[in-house]
Amino acid sequence: DYKKLLDAVTQGTGDSDQHLLTLFGLAIGSGGKTFIELGVRDGQTTLPLVMAAKNNGGKLYSVDLSPPPNNISKEYLPHLEYFQQDAIEFLGSWDKSKDIDFIFIDAGHEYQDVKADIQCWYPKIKKGGYMLGHDINQVQVRKAVREQFADTWKQAKEQKIWWKQL
Repeated sequence: DYKKLLDAVTQGTGDSDQHLLTLFGLAIGSGGKTFIELGVRDGQTTLPLVMAAKNNGGKLYSVDLSPPPNNISKEYLPHLEYFQQDAIEFLGSWDKSKDIDFIFIDAGHEYQDVKADIQCWYPKIKKGGYMLGHDINQVQVRKAVREQFADTWKQAKEQKIWWKQL
């Protein structure tokens, strides 16, 4: 699957493909065990996140309104749980005793959606954990991130990934 990941980065045409190694590096480097992915679509970003979860001895909880993607190898399935529901609804069922180490937001891209995801999930992340998102180049996403974090967030150079370590 490392080859699959590299192929997607070097040959992929999707809007997330060029960011997969950055996402993988941040996820694995976080040392986290509990990963959340809000917005899955075709599962391109699921692969590097579940690979990091497996490497770190943890689990990825992926949430999307669409059916689960079918591009994840069987070896990663013990490290993945998929929830076909709204991210805020999922939060309501989240086991409060589980610390969240790493959350990746790529669900709704309207200002109110991004703002709600950040405000609802941010308090659930443990100290030292990471909140990341995609499409910081979009005006509505950037507005919500800046409003929440002012100038304390970072952007991967020449990429659409933003992050904030708590």
